[in-house]
Amino acid sequence: MKGDEKAPAMELYKGVFFQTFRGNVQEGGRPNVVILSAKHGFISPTKEIEPYDQMMTAPRADEMLVDLPLLISNLEIPEGIEDVLIVGGKDYQRVMKAAVAELQKDGTSSENASINATSGGIGDQRKQLGEYLRSIPSTAAKPAEKPETTKEDKDNAEVHA
Repeated sequence: MKGDEKAPAMELYKGVFFQTFRGNVQEGGRPNVVILSAKHGFISPTKEIEPYDQMMTAPRADEMLVDLPLLISNLEIPEGIEDVLIVGGKDYQRVMKAAVAELQKDGTSSENASINATSGGIGDQRKQLGEYLRSIPSTAAKPAEKPETTKEDKDNAEVHA
């Protein structure tokens, strides 16, 4: 789901994962975000884009994987990334996981970085994203407590290294 007029990507996208992000990100604990757009590839959340109607399909993900070095070459990613959470449907995750592997290979992300991906249905993924965001310590206030991890969470979580 998208808004009706040109806007920064983080504002244009209205889907459930963006709703979850906006509802759970802590003041002063905002993580670095990179968005994978089915049309534009990897983009900054502040990049202004027009609404579009293109879905991420398996063939589109395959195209992106072929062009992966080009897609990630213009990204502004902080050096030494230590913690990554990949959120999205299976085709989005396939491309994002390959991109993270490339970033580890070129040293942008630490080889020992914690790389995690949400799993399960949309409800499970939203829950995992919300817990992750609430666990990020705020620099503006006292650090948030990490949510308890249940056996179900551990059973559903995919960890990729």
